[in-house]
Amino acid sequence: MNNYHIYDEIGKGKYSVVYKGRKKKTIEYMAVKSLEKSRRTKLLNEVKMFSGLKHPNILKFYHWYETRNHLWVILEYCPGGDLMALIEADQQGLQENIVLRFVRDMAAGLNYLHSKGIIYCDLRPSNVLFNEYGVAKLSDLGNAKRLVDMISATIGPDVEMSKRGSPYYMAPELFHEGGVYSFQSDLWALGCIAYELCIGQPPFQCSSFTELVELILNAEVKPLEVQCWDFIKGLLEKDPLKRWGWEKICKFLNIQYLNVPSQPHFETWCKKNNLVRVTPVQQNNKQVDIVRLSLNVHKNMLREDVPSSSQQQQYHKQISSNEKDFKLTNKDQEILIGSEQQQDDDEIDKQPDEFQTNVQSDLNSINSPHLQQKPFTIKKDSVHPSTQSLLNQSPIPGGITPQQKKANENDQLIPIDQLFTHSSDNSVKPIIGNREIEKSIDATFAKESLPFQYINADDVNRNIETDQIEYHFEQIYNSLQVAKQQEQLNILNYFEQIIQTSNAANRLINSAYVQLLLKLLTVSKLTQLKYRICCVLGLLLRHATVIEPEVSQHGIPEAMVEILNSKEQNNVRRKAAAALGEYLFYGATQMEEDPQNPYWKMSNISFNQLIKVIKSQNEDEIVKFYCIKTIENISSQSISIGQRFAKSEIVLMILQCFLSTKNDSLRISCAITLANLLMLDNQQVDVFMQNLGLKSLVSVFVFSHLVQIFLDNLQRVQQAMITIFNIHLLQSVSTQDSSSNNVSQLASNAVNKLLMEESQLIKGLVYLLDHGNAVSRGKAAIALMLMIKFNIVTLINLSEEQLRFYQILDKGLRDNNDYLKQCLQHLVQQLCDCTPIMITQINQSLTDSQLMEYSPKKTNGNYLNVLFQYSQTPVLQQSLFSSQYLPILTELLSLSKNKTQIQTTLLNIMSKMCTNSKILIKQQQVIIQQVLKNCIDYMVKQQSTETKFMFLKLIIDLLSALLQEEGIYDYPNFLKPYSNELNNIIITLILPLLKELFQEQPPLPFYALKLASILLTYNSLFLPHFKRYEVLQAILDMYKPDSNNITGHTLNIIQKIVEGSSIEDLKQFQIIDKSVQIFVQFTKQKQEWAFEDLSSIMVAITSKIINELQRGNNKIIVSPDNTLIPQPFPQEFLFFQDQFYFTLQYAQQLIGISTPGCQLTLFTYMLHLAYFYPGKLSQIRQQLFNQLIPLLCPQLNKRIIKLLHWMVVLNEQKPFKIEKKEILVQVLEKYQKEDKSIAMAAKDLMKYLL
Repeated sequence: MNNYHIYDEIGKGKYSVVYKGRKKKTIEYMAVKSLEKSRRTKLLNEVKMFSGLKHPNILKFYHWYETRNHLWVILEYCPGGDLMALIEADQQGLQENIVLRFVRDMAAGLNYLHSKGIIYCDLRPSNVLFNEYGVAKLSDLGNAKRLVDMISATIGPDVEMSKRGSPYYMAPELFHEGGVYSFQSDLWALGCIAYELCIGQPPFQCSSFTELVELILNAEVKPLEVQCWDFIKGLLEKDPLKRWGWEKICKFLNIQYLNVPSQPHFETWCKKNNLVRVTPVQQNNKQVDIVRLSLNVHKNMLREDVPSSSQQQQYHKQISSNEKDFKLTNKDQEILIGSEQQQDDDEIDKQPDEFQTNVQSDLNSINSPHLQQKPFTIKKDSVHPSTQSLLNQSPIPGGITPQQKKANENDQLIPIDQLFTHSSDNSVKPIIGNREIEKSIDATFAKESLPFQYINADDVNRNIETDQIEYHFEQIYNSLQVAKQQEQLNILNYFEQIIQTSNAANRLINSAYVQLLLKLLTVSKLTQLKYRICCVLGLLLRHATVIEPEVSQHGIPEAMVEILNSKEQNNVRRKAAAALGEYLFYGATQMEEDPQNPYWKMSNISFNQLIKVIKSQNEDEIVKFYCIKTIENISSQSISIGQRFAKSEIVLMILQCFLSTKNDSLRISCAITLANLLMLDNQQVDVFMQNLGLKSLVSVFVFSHLVQIFLDNLQRVQQAMITIFNIHLLQSVSTQDSSSNNVSQLASNAVNKLLMEESQLIKGLVYLLDHGNAVSRGKAAIALMLMIKFNIVTLINLSEEQLRFYQILDKGLRDNNDYLKQCLQHLVQQLCDCTPIMITQINQSLTDSQLMEYSPKKTNGNYLNVLFQYSQTPVLQQSLFSSQYLPILTELLSLSKNKTQIQTTLLNIMSKMCTNSKILIKQQQVIIQQVLKNCIDYMVKQQSTETKFMFLKLIIDLLSALLQEEGIYDYPNFLKPYSNELNNIIITLILPLLKELFQEQPPLPFYALKLASILLTYNSLFLPHFKRYEVLQAILDMYKPDSNNITGHTLNIIQKIVEGSSIEDLKQFQIIDKSVQIFVQFTKQKQEWAFEDLSSIMVAITSKIINELQRGNNKIIVSPDNTLIPQPFPQEFLFFQDQFYFTLQYAQQLIGISTPGCQLTLFTYMLHLAYFYPGKLSQIRQQLFNQLIPLLCPQLNKRIIKLLHWMVVLNEQKPFKIEKKEILVQVLEKYQKEDKSIAMAAKDLMKYLL
C-alpha cells in the first residue's frame, strides 16, 4: 500500500484483520483494518455513525476504501490494547479509583454519542481501546443505530428489530419480544463493565445461554463492597425506567452533562409493555420464551458459520429436535437475536470463500483515486471532459431554462455523474482459480511419497512464524531441487494446498521459491508439472499481501508469455494466462499509485500478448477468457493502465468476442470490460455503436438488436450494456449542444433523434426499469432521463398507456434500494423540468391558432397526453400543479374553446388535482382566486351542454375538496382571507346559477343538485341564501311524489333544510306532508337506495317536533343521561300525529330488509312515534326491545343502549319480557366500566334487568 507502510498484524477477528500502519513521509501511526466484503453493511453503518463525530473518548476515523476483494478502514492507532485484555490480565479486578477513571472516559464518550442521537448498541470491554496515555476510547460503531432510524424502523405494526452483541452485556429488555435498543440499554452495559472492572467478572456469569438469560431477567445482582456500589446498582436496575439517567450519572462522575434527545420508539415500547414507571420488568417476563430465543440465536449462528445449504438444513433439524440450549464459548462471543436482511447479490458480486484473497493488490491500490469509492461514488474522472458539464443544461436548445431548484431540495440528491456506474460495476474477482472460467484439476498427492513430514495446511498457517514451519519450507525447497519430475509433481500438489493463505503466500512469493519455480518451468518436459507450476505461481500472486519490488525482476511475465506462444497443451497455456493476469493486475495497481514506478510497468511484450490472444480466431476460448478477465480487472481498478487498452481495435475485438461466444461467463466478462473501457475513453462508444449497425438510418433491426442486448437474461450483461448506452446518450447530448455544423455530425444527430423516438427501444428500457435488478433498473432510469434531455419527444412514447411507465416509476420510488431511488429521483427531476417546456409550447400553439383540433399525430397536442399522465402521478403533481403553472393551465381552458378534445383533456387534468389534498391546501389561494373564478366564468359562457357539464364537474370537485379541509369553518379558520373569499364566490357566483342549472338538459340538473348538497353539507349557513336566490323553492318543486328528480342529493338537501328550518317553515313548505307520502311510496316500490336517507329525514322531522314540544313546555324534559321523558301531546300537534301514524306499518316493513345502520334509524323513528302515541303504541315496545338486542355490535352498541334505555323510560319502568338477556348484560357490564358517555344509561338498564 503505497500511501502507508504496513507493519505487524495487531489484531484479528472472524471477518477482519488489523495491521499497524504508518502514513508515508510522516511519523503518524494508524490502524489499518481489512474486512471481508460480506461486512459491507456493517462497515457502511460504521462510516455513517463516525461521520461528524469528534470527541477525545471516541476513536478517530480517517478514511475507508473498497478494493477488488476487501474493504479497508483507516483508524486511530491505540497501542494500549483493549479493556478486555486488561481485565483478563488482572483477574481479581482493579482499584476503585482506576475503575472510576475508566468509567468516566467511557461515560463521557457514551454521553457524547447519545447527545448526537446515536445508540451504541454494542458496549463491551473488547470495544474499548486505550491510547498511549491510557485514555479510553469507544470503537467499533458497526452495530450502532441512529435514533431517527430507530423511530422510522418501529412505525409499522409488530416490528421485530434484530439485536446483535454479547449477551453478557445486553440489558434485560433486549431479550423481550419486540425489545428495542435505547440509551438505557447502553447504560446497562456500562454498569456491567463497571461491575466487571471491580471484581474481574461480569454481574451474571454462565456458559449456558438459557441460564444466562434467566439470570439477567430475574436474578438479583450480588452487591459489591465498593464506595461506588450505589452508582453501579443504579445502572443495573432491571426496569429501564428506574435505571439511572444521564444527569444523575454525570453528577456522580463529575463530568460534563450533554443534553440527550427524547426516544419516541422506546417510549412506545414501554407503553406497549406497561412500563410507565409502574412495575419492574419481571412482571413481563412471561413474554420471554427463553427456549425459543435460544433456538433463534443458535440458528443465526449456524447461518453465519455453515456455508452449505444442505448442511444448514441438516443442522437445523438437529438443533430443533435435540438441543434447547447452546454453550457460550467466551464473554466476547457475539450473537444475533431476530434476523438481519441479507446483502443483495444482484448489487455486489459474491466474493471467494476465503478471506485472505489477493490482499496484496488491494493493499497497494487502496489509495487509487479510482478506488476511493463510497456506495455511490464512481469513476468521476472517467466521464469525458467534453460531456462533464452537460447534465445541468436545458433539456433542448432554445427551450425554457428550468426553474433552478433550491439548495435544500438537492442536499440529498447525488450528482448524476456519480451514478453512471455502481460500486458493483467495479468489483473484481480473482483470475486464477475462478470457477466461472474453468474447473481446475484437483491437486491430489500421496502423503506417504513426500520426502519430508506431512503438515496440514491449517497447522502451517497457524504456526507460520515458528522455526518448525521455516524448516518445513526449507525441506520442500531442497526436495524440489533434487527430486525427479514425478516426485516434483507430487510435492507441488502438496505445496499448492498449503500456500493459499496470505501468511504463507507473503513468505514464499518474496523468497527463492519463485526463481526455483521458473527454473523448473524452463527445464521440465512434463506437461502436468508445467501445469502445476503455473498454478502455484498464480496462486502465490493471488494470495500474497506484500510483494517486494525484486520479484518483478525474476521474469514471471516473460515466462508466461513464452508458454502462451509455445505449442504446449491448452490446459498449461490456460494457467499461464491466469498467472500472467494476476501478475499484470497487481502491477497495474502499483502503477496507478505511482506512474513512474520502474518495477511494475507493463511491458510491451505482455500487452501485445494479451491483444494477440484476444485477436486470434483460432485461440482456445478459455485462454481468451483469462486474457479478457485480466483487462476487465485492470480497467476496473486502474485508470492509467486501463486507458492503454481503451483503443478502437481492442474494443472491436472484445465486442466481436461478446457477439460470437456462447459461454455466458465469457459474455459477462466481455460486457463488463467493454463498459470499463468506454468509461475510460468515452469517444470509443461510437466505435461500439457503429459496429452494432447504428450508423444506418434504416435500422428497425438494429433497434430491436439493441433492445435484445438490454434484455439479456444475464443481469451483469444488462448492467454493463446499459452503462455503455448511457455513455452514448451523454455523447449525444454533447454533440447536440455543440455548435458544429459538420455534415457527419448533423447526420449523427438525425440518427440519434430517431433513436430517442424509437418506440421499441423505449419499451425495452421501460421493461428493464420494471423487471431488472436494482442496479439495471437504476441505469435504465438514467438512460430514459438522458433520452428525454436529448429529445423531449421521447416523453410522448413514454406516455402510452400500455407502457405503464408512470405506474412503474411510482412503484420504483417506493423501493428500498438507495441507488435505484437516486437514479429515479434524477429522472423525476428531468420530467419536472420538462413541464414548463410542454405548457409553453401548448400555450404558444393555441395562441397562434396553429393547433386547430386535437390530433394524436401532432406533437404539441400529444404533450397534453403527457401532462395528463403527470396529473395522475403523485410525484409529478407538485410540478404540474404549482402556483406558477395553475394560472396558465386555467388560461389554456379559455384558449381551447371550440376545441372540444383539447378542452376535455385539460379539464381532466385539472380534475386530477382535486385528488391531492396537499396540493389543494398549498395552492388554495391560487385555486380560489384564479382557477375557481375563471372556471365559473368559462362555464357560464359555454353553449354546449357537454362542455358546460365538464366545467361544472370540475367546479364541484374543487369545492368538495376545499370544503373538506378539516375545521375550515371553525374559529379562527373562518377569519382566514381564503375562507371569506371562498364564501363570497359561493354566495355571489355559484348560488345565483343553481336555479338556471336545474332547468338545463341532463345531466346538468343532477350535478347542480349534487353541488347544492355539498354546499349545505359543509355549511348550513348557506340555507338563507338558498331562499334568497329561489334555489330552495326550485328544489322543493322537485321534491314531490311521482317525481323523477328525486335523488340521493335531493334527499340529503331536504334533510339539511329540515334541520335548519322551524316547524312553521316545514308546514309552509309542505315538507312533512310530502316526506310522509314519498316515504310510503318508496317503501311500496322497494326503492332500497333511498331507505336510509328517507328514514333520516323522518327522524329529523320528529326530532324537530320533539324539540318544539320541549320548548313549548318551557322546560328541558330530559333525564340525566339525555333521554326523553314522555309528555302529553299538545292539541296543536294532533295534525302531525295523524300523518305519522300512517307510516308506522311501512317503517316496520323496512326494519326487516334494511342495513344495520338504517335499522337503527328506523328504530329511532318508531320510538319517536311511540313517544307521540304512548297509549296506542305501547304494545310495539316489547317487540322493538327484543329486535334491537341482536343488532348489538361494537359499531352500534352505544346507539342501541341509548335506544333501549329510552324505551324503558317510555314504558315507565314496566317490565319487558326480554329475550337473549345474557348478551345484553355482557355488553352493559363492559360499557359501565369503559365509557363514561354511556355509563349512566348502561347502569340504569342493568338495574332494570336485574
